[in-house]
Amino acid sequence: MFGHTICDCLQIIGISKADLAGYIGCDRSYVTALCSARRVPVRGGAASAKVVNALVAAAAANGKTEELMRFSECRRITDLPDALSARLYENETAKPARTAAGDASPNIVFGHRLDATMKLTGLTNVRFGKMLNIDPSYVSRFRSGKRYPISTPVTTRGIAYTLFGRICEKKLTKEAALLMNVSEEVFRDRERAFGIFYSWLFNIESDRSSVMEEIADRIGSMKGEITPPALSFDEVCAPACDGREVYFGDKGLQDAAARFLSYAVKQKAEEIFLFSEQNIRWMTSDPAFAARWYALMYYCVASGIRITIVHNMHRRAEEMSEAIKAWMPLYLSGMVFSFYCKAPPGERFSTTLLLIPGKVCVFGVNVKSGNPDDGIYRFDFDRQILKIRDNTANKLLERSGQLAHVYMTDDLYRLSTGGATSFTELGNKLLLATMPEKLLYRMLDRANASEAQRAWAIQVYKKYHTLLFRDLRNNTASEIVSLPDPGTVARGLAPADIPGVGIYYEPDEFRLHFQNVLSIMNDQPNFRFYVYKKPSFEDFRILCTRKATSVSRTKEPYVSIMFEHPEICRSFELYLEEVKKQCVSGIAQIEKLASAYDP
Repeated sequence: MFGHTICDCLQIIGISKADLAGYIGCDRSYVTALCSARRVPVRGGAASAKVVNALVAAAAANGKTEELMRFSECRRITDLPDALSARLYENETAKPARTAAGDASPNIVFGHRLDATMKLTGLTNVRFGKMLNIDPSYVSRFRSGKRYPISTPVTTRGIAYTLFGRICEKKLTKEAALLMNVSEEVFRDRERAFGIFYSWLFNIESDRSSVMEEIADRIGSMKGEITPPALSFDEVCAPACDGREVYFGDKGLQDAAARFLSYAVKQKAEEIFLFSEQNIRWMTSDPAFAARWYALMYYCVASGIRITIVHNMHRRAEEMSEAIKAWMPLYLSGMVFSFYCKAPPGERFSTTLLLIPGKVCVFGVNVKSGNPDDGIYRFDFDRQILKIRDNTANKLLERSGQLAHVYMTDDLYRLSTGGATSFTELGNKLLLATMPEKLLYRMLDRANASEAQRAWAIQVYKKYHTLLFRDLRNNTASEIVSLPDPGTVARGLAPADIPGVGIYYEPDEFRLHFQNVLSIMNDQPNFRFYVYKKPSFEDFRILCTRKATSVSRTKEPYVSIMFEHPEICRSFELYLEEVKKQCVSGIAQIEKLASAYDP
């Protein structure tokens, strides 16, 4: 299988996913997707050739060409690329992209969900067609999966609003929650519930599992501080002579935004407000402007400017991914406060508002899916206009929820379910909560941990241990772990999950911890333990509930980012459910795996 073979190659060559990403010239998250086989380049295509050539180059650079040739069953070095490609695609057959409902196409998934919801709400094709002002034959084709309305956003919004309204009107939220596989609690907040329903109906959440892994991988690779830009402020600030009042198109919006941020730094503004429904391409499509934008944002936070951002979460997965790359590193400054707008976006116009309260603003609109050059953006200092824009920003914040909370060091395990819901945790080590307490003290003694290190490690252990066993009384707790191979354990090179202390298990210590996991599985019927066979994640931990999700960096410097947006939490749930399908579970199978670590 493609993903397994990539992982084997990494092990043979002795490089990490980050190293391979450097050889390919891509983001590490792309290599992560290759290892998990969520992305398989077309055989013989340009992307496939890049991966193969990168592996060959990495092998040569690390003196592992002969090993890679033996693995590829290749006798001549000139034949290595072709032989390696054949090995990568061995047993790989063409198949449609996976969705949350299996291998069915998006049309079929949408058709099934539309059909089920119409039956639940008692709607016929004729009646539903009249409500939407479309021909009943179109409704029939939607239900059968022959047509998919995503290309006509007015229709998709109308379908979702009509069905959601019927669910609420007929008090069918419990039945709808079962159909969607979500908690009925979701429907307590109608605006948030509509967003989840819309994503479920049109199968948008299936596209987002890869984005969730990219979020986690991005956090895992953070350095604990913002990387200074290569460009100085003088190199990126807007020209002082730019006195325009109106800007046109994406290029105009770029110029207006650069002037706005430059003004904020020069005038030592206390805070700025940012909101845009524009396609993220205006910020990311031009690498030169993307670098300039990041530099200006860096100089804003370095100047102590509080940045309030209201994100538009009703975006395609690709746009979300680009936004993550642009914004996530800035969260570590502690000066960025991110929110998401609960109100669903309109389908006619997109709005942009950049504001320094009482000082200056950029405001403009464009037709959605229209020509980006048709956008018009005003740069205003007028007091009356600023007062109106201040009120607009405040009203928008009133209809927003906080998107992300950033915690450092002591707040590594800040997320707590309060025993009110089940949770799932994914990590790349046997988890601290399942370690015997005596073993923790023994390892801290062996590591010669300082008093401060001991106090913090014990505090985190007790908090997390309490969280686990409290929740097991009434709910399920699932732990997904990627185990080290027995040889690594035997050589004493398997790292332990003890925060603030870099220590490796001795072989008998690892066995003690693993035996305790087996004891918990036998004693606690609500405890689920999964062993993930593929090393497709590293340097981060995910703790996920339906109310919130925490993604934490698992080595110094420690960083945790907690999300409460319901669609993001749902997407993390879907991602972890996909991971579980690729795991070994069940007491008999886990006991067999544990026996491999016996002396």
